[in-house]
Amino acid sequence: MNLGAESEQVEFKRSTGEHREAMESIASILNKHGSGVLYFGVRNDGEVMGQDVSDKTLRSISQEIGSKIEPRITPQIRTECEDSGKTYIRIDFEGDETPYACEGRYRIRRADEDVLMTPAQVKRMFAAAIDREVPWDTRLSDCPVSDVSAALLHAYIDAGIKKNRIPTTYAGSSDAANVLERLGLARDGRLTNAATVLFCRSPSHKRLTMGVLAGNDRVNILDLQQEDAPVLELIDKAEYYVNSNIRRRIVIDGSPTREEIPEIPREAIREAVINAFCHRLSAYADNLCYRKPRVMRSRQASPQVAGFFDARRLRITQWPRSCPSATSRGRSSPRACTSRPSSGWRCAP
Repeated sequence: MNLGAESEQVEFKRSTGEHREAMESIASILNKHGSGVLYFGVRNDGEVMGQDVSDKTLRSISQEIGSKIEPRITPQIRTECEDSGKTYIRIDFEGDETPYACEGRYRIRRADEDVLMTPAQVKRMFAAAIDREVPWDTRLSDCPVSDVSAALLHAYIDAGIKKNRIPTTYAGSSDAANVLERLGLARDGRLTNAATVLFCRSPSHKRLTMGVLAGNDRVNILDLQQEDAPVLELIDKAEYYVNSNIRRRIVIDGSPTREEIPEIPREAIREAVINAFCHRLSAYADNLCYRKPRVMRSRQASPQVAGFFDARRLRITQWPRSCPSATSRGRSSPRACTSRPSSGWRCAP
């Protein structure tokens, strides 16, 4: 019986005598893929050799995994039997607490090999682990609650109540610190990073860059503007800019007033703009920043609007549920493209 070939998520070992190498493979596969399968009693070419398997053997493997791999995992270990009667061991494992170490050393899967990770790779994985435990947006910033505009906070609360995302008990409250703490946007008189994005200006850079391009190559720039404000205000600015630069079809039907029909409905544009901030659509990401090069672009040759929504350091991993602008991931851009099929607009790659 042949089980196929080894891969980045499948490893074969001839017997439990290769237990040390097996532990290294489990850790490296977890670091690369988060799950995998390892077999004892199978040759490298996938042919089942078989081996003696007892309860003691399975218990020994479980103890080996528990003592050698950190953080701890709970694999599924079972005996398999092929048609000819040969028995072998299958181990299914998974974990999402990377990085995983085997006896204090960190490896990562490459093809069917287990390669030692570089210090930079280990550092990035630990940084990602910290972000999972304490996301950037929930961490406290250096900004005090007094930096929040009372008018903007009241508008936020009113909009959240209308969307049924904030209880009506928040309405009319004059205690900004109490309101923000109850919403999870402040602690001990300091704003979280998410709150600074929502309600404060950036102290170091422009948060929004908007432009009109002559073509899809992004070489000839016809207009370029930069704005900084709390994100809730930037959404309105971006929406206004896009609406000001798209074409409208004029309908004259004999009535006293003419009708102007935009090539993309305003509601769809607003949702696309919000998604550019909230969900990093069309994002080019690295470990330092998330950039929004384009929300949408036109296939037509005429000048296009292509918003460069530069959300540098706005690493919002879980937009506050109370935010009235937040939408489900990925809904708005397809809506913008399908709401006016004849417009020729599509989501940027």
